[in-house]
Amino acid sequence: MFKPTPSSRWATRSRDRSGAASSLRLPRELRAGIIPAHFSTVAQDMILGMPIDILFHYAAVQVIGDKAADADIRIDFTFTDLDETWSAHIHNGVLNARQESDPDATLTVSGPKPALVAAILQPAAAAKLAEVRHLTRHRKSPESGDRRSP
Repeated sequence: MFKPTPSSRWATRSRDRSGAASSLRLPRELRAGIIPAHFSTVAQDMILGMPIDILFHYAAVQVIGDKAADADIRIDFTFTDLDETWSAHIHNGVLNARQESDPDATLTVSGPKPALVAAILQPAAAAKLAEVRHLTRHRKSPESGDRRSP
């Protein structure tokens, strides 16, 4: 009779074609490690339908704190289709946002909500969006004054 032991709780008996038990096998996660999921549980429509404050909460959850621990970034986002300006500040690995312009922001990004959502959730896509004129970037430079870049 088979008695479970602490080490056999995680193991399963595999059976050959005849049904006879052949050997113990560990679950795949224990043999090969955790395999990351390659799907998103949030649809693009759902993200676009979020109110702006909830959108920034969602973006804050996506920030990898360890990688952003030394960051101190202030960006203004102007939603041209909603006539709203939001300020985002990443500091000590945490993203905070509020509905007002930040005088200390070093960059202002303007555009319709779908383009800004893409820029917020996928910052690498922002340059491409600016190239095709979906976004307008406005850098604030303390030395030379303000300058616009497409």
